[in-house]
Amino acid sequence: MYLSHVAPLLQVLFYTRMLSDIVGRMVPRKKVLAITSPVALLCLSGGLLLAAGAFFAYLQVIVIHSRVF
Repeated sequence: MYLSHVAPLLQVLFYTRMLSDIVGRMVPRKKVLAITSPVALLCLSGGLLLAAGAFFAYLQVIVIHSRVF
């Protein structure tokens, strides 16, 4: 019974890890995607920070939804 509430969270974490591993291995190979400007690096890091906040908000919704049902 406990695992049925945790299963969606574990599935999201598993596929997120898989996707980030694949992207993390493929992106450095492209010279076009190399960041050379400090402003571009700042913008990218801000975007990643926002994406991380959205991801954790999504996980919180999954946890709340799994407790309700």
